[in-house]
Amino acid sequence: MGFILYTARKSVPFPPLVVVPEDRGEELYTQLAAFQPTVFIPPWDSDPSSGVPPSSQVLRKRMTGLYQLLETSPVVVTTLRGLAQRVISPEDFVENILILVKDMTVDREALAHNLVRLGYQRVDQVEEEGGFSIRGYVIDLFPINIEMPVRIELWGDEIESIRAFHPATQTSLYDLNKVLILPSREMAGEKRVTLTNILKDRPVVLVHPEEVEMELENLLLEEEDFSPPQEIQAFLEKAPVLKVNSLYEEGITLPVEGYPLALTRTKGSTRISQGMEWIKARLRQGTTVYVSHLFGESERMKTLFQEYQLSPVPLEKFEERETGLYLFPSQLTRGFFWLQIQTAIITRQELLGSRKRKRKAKVKKRGDVLTTLRELSPGDYVVHLEQGIGRYVGLKTLEVEGIKHEFMIIEYAQGDQLLVPVTKLHLVQKYRGAQAIPPALDRLGGTTWRKTQARVKKAIQDYAQELLRLEAERRLTPGYSFSPDTPEQREFEEEFSFEETPDQEKATQEIKADMEAPHPMDRLLCGDVGYGKTEVAMRAAFKAVMDGKQVAMLVPTTILAEQHYETFTQRFKNHPVNIGVLSRFKTRKEQQEILDRLTKGGVDIVIGTHRLLSKDVKFQDLGLVIIDEEHRFGVRQKDKMKKLKKGVDVLYLSATPIPRTLHLALSGIRQMSIMETPPQGRKPVKTYISRWSPSILKRAVLREVLRGGRVFVVQPRVEGLEKLAETVKRLVPRARVAMAHGQMKEKELEEVMYHFMKGKIDVLVSTPIVESGLDVPMANTLVVKEAHQLGLSQLYQLRGRVGRDREMGYAYFLIPGREALTANGERRLQALREFAQLGSGLKLALRDMEIRGVGNLLGTQQWGHVSQVGFTLYCQMLEETVQKLQGKEVKHEKEPQLELAQEALLPPEYVGNEKVKISLYKRIAQAQEEDELVVLESEVRDRFGPLPPSARRLFALARIKLLVKDLGGEKLIKSPKGLFLYLTPSTPLTRNILSPLAKKGFIKLQGEYLLRLMVDSQDLEALEKLLKEMRESVSFEQTIKEEGVKV
Repeated sequence: MGFILYTARKSVPFPPLVVVPEDRGEELYTQLAAFQPTVFIPPWDSDPSSGVPPSSQVLRKRMTGLYQLLETSPVVVTTLRGLAQRVISPEDFVENILILVKDMTVDREALAHNLVRLGYQRVDQVEEEGGFSIRGYVIDLFPINIEMPVRIELWGDEIESIRAFHPATQTSLYDLNKVLILPSREMAGEKRVTLTNILKDRPVVLVHPEEVEMELENLLLEEEDFSPPQEIQAFLEKAPVLKVNSLYEEGITLPVEGYPLALTRTKGSTRISQGMEWIKARLRQGTTVYVSHLFGESERMKTLFQEYQLSPVPLEKFEERETGLYLFPSQLTRGFFWLQIQTAIITRQELLGSRKRKRKAKVKKRGDVLTTLRELSPGDYVVHLEQGIGRYVGLKTLEVEGIKHEFMIIEYAQGDQLLVPVTKLHLVQKYRGAQAIPPALDRLGGTTWRKTQARVKKAIQDYAQELLRLEAERRLTPGYSFSPDTPEQREFEEEFSFEETPDQEKATQEIKADMEAPHPMDRLLCGDVGYGKTEVAMRAAFKAVMDGKQVAMLVPTTILAEQHYETFTQRFKNHPVNIGVLSRFKTRKEQQEILDRLTKGGVDIVIGTHRLLSKDVKFQDLGLVIIDEEHRFGVRQKDKMKKLKKGVDVLYLSATPIPRTLHLALSGIRQMSIMETPPQGRKPVKTYISRWSPSILKRAVLREVLRGGRVFVVQPRVEGLEKLAETVKRLVPRARVAMAHGQMKEKELEEVMYHFMKGKIDVLVSTPIVESGLDVPMANTLVVKEAHQLGLSQLYQLRGRVGRDREMGYAYFLIPGREALTANGERRLQALREFAQLGSGLKLALRDMEIRGVGNLLGTQQWGHVSQVGFTLYCQMLEETVQKLQGKEVKHEKEPQLELAQEALLPPEYVGNEKVKISLYKRIAQAQEEDELVVLESEVRDRFGPLPPSARRLFALARIKLLVKDLGGEKLIKSPKGLFLYLTPSTPLTRNILSPLAKKGFIKLQGEYLLRLMVDSQDLEALEKLLKEMRESVSFEQTIKEEGVKV
């Protein structure tokens, strides 16, 4: 369709207005935009009369579309409702555009006022479209018309720099010279017109005219924001109209063929090599061949073609050329071969199976998720490693001897308070207990805490020995050592259709390393819902099959088994891998056939529910077991799993792992891979917690149905489900509604779920049966009635069902009223709202432990110990004990004490948000490498602007502390007599190093382990320089020793 309209452009006076059915706008826009300038102006995805604004994605498309329409003359794609809905008049729109350019002068307050007028909201931290913040001379802003937010840094009133930054990491990406800011809302009260007024001279193309005409008949355009249907009908009758019945060329009576995706594989050939041969054959016949690729891939694609003795010509955009091979960037996903005009267009996905760009991985350490204080709020319990369990009160700035210091205040028993300098926050952890009941506060300065630690450490010894015995048994069990990757493996991974995240890449490598080891794998893959765990699992399965081994994948529900079967079948379609599914949806005959083939090795991968654990299931050569959401299986099923898992590699998949699984992983017994990076383009689900109201239900359902999406409406029990479905039908008559619950017959349930997935049902009213694994990309709204009655893991899994496509997802957790909530229910819902950001499944698993306790899941003997010291410290103590029993060295390096009388803090006018400030203080305090501090300082400067003197000193002191630690220093203290460095007996500073420094007058030896540093304690730069010189002397001496050279 896109190419046909492009070829017809010479005979049409103006670029056309293309009107499509409600659910096809994006698809056609992508096709048209590949060949000529095109905009898509959709209607609102909410009911204008409800007062609820459209989603940010829809607003972005409407505003950018209108802007481009005024600047150029693009093809316009819209729907019937988009055509009828009023927009800002061109005159008013132009007056509400802001452009900020580097070096221009701006008034901060006037800018803030203008942004609010344009619909932007002032926030603490800019993470979503439509937000802005002003911190001193740094302005963060997320215009709705661009992909990334921008950071504008001022020098006085002049714009010194404009940089795009990443909303998740808050760090800068690249420089810009200017930024265009379009309105973030459609102004009420402004003069409004319809697209028919703006585009009255355009020819019209109706795609699937019968559907469009039916929508015209059914649409009740009674709202003020829409033109009457008669006006739209008159416009369509008056304009020159071309009617087209298919988006794809095959539907049109032209000799058009598709690119042969299912090329016959021959031995030694690959998909790419066969594709290249197809291109060569077309070129020999005089065909013009265009290959569409992603933006920024031109050089790589050119290099690839050159490997096959082809020399393509890169184009900046599509343009007609003579016979030859050309590359051009676009988002096309499907190509064609038009024989009549000898033109072929092939997409990268068709040719390569999609090669990915890889994002740079961020280094993570195990336990980071436990030790962070980012989620700390006043009233939360904390553990001070030296003083015990207390309650966090807040941050406080105090002046001591004329110098400002910032402290964390922790309250202990009898109301005593401990002031912890922010430079010592490495000693503070958030408390997570084994029971939901609050812990007892320790007495400040008492001996109880030390005795508690000693008691828990002794008890952990026996537990650790038992865990190690189990681990030793596993390692002594002879396992199969899988072969290194084959070329087929690499090709399979290259066929992945999306950009690979760093976490996916890392997890894949970790799993492969385990599989190639001589003992059985036992690894937990923990990743948020929709983060690509299944893709990683499929790569592991492919590796196993390539070595002639069979794979069993255990899933908790029949529906999930069927869905995984479809996913695996689609993903493996280019490879000779036999996949089967065992579930109650299969007839006895079908099941028996799969079992027979499984026994004889005729099935490579079998996916199933607990049916796989039955006695009649026998494998010829099982090599890998994948278990999805283990916690959803019953006790008896888990017992049967032990037999299946014996001697084979096991991979556990989980979004919110149960505490026992998480505990085994964090203590180092079970290996864990964490996936925290969201897929590119995925947005957090907007989460609302509200009192139950039919109007909210109507608004949520109508918004989604109007934008062509699907809705989950869930309540905890079957009772009343039918009544809820009737309510949805009454409130939104246009919606196609169906029910799903566990008491339905299996076949009936399967049919409902299948129709929902395929788009024949708009709203699925169900029990939480849909919580695990159901993948419906077009479902972007979830409404949960009586949400307080569900567990946090359930609520989180349910929320993961929506927002899996590129559209914004919405989750409404509705409750009868605050009075109906238990304390735990309130905490669960608050946790969900708090962790609305992406990648928070692991944090929610930890919060769930706080709410319901972890004791009974760790075992009754351990829960008391967890309560006494907190889950984080318990895991650290267990990990240390395990390492000691394994014969590994466990270092307990005491952090040096610095007393230099320096004002070192992040002033409130520089970093105003207390949670952000605590998180930064903690990261600075626990940094173990200078490189960590360099990166962190750069991040702070980037986010908040040039560092004030007190912040510079904070980082300088952190670097000095690391230098003192490297030199074996115990403390560095300024006294009236000078600056003294106290050393420990393990110091690497020898007489050979110190004597030359003393001769130069840099230091004075005051004793065997005491040095006086001959620098001004206020001159931190000079002090850091001296300590670095001392460290370099140590390094030099150690190198000489290692080389055996005499000096």
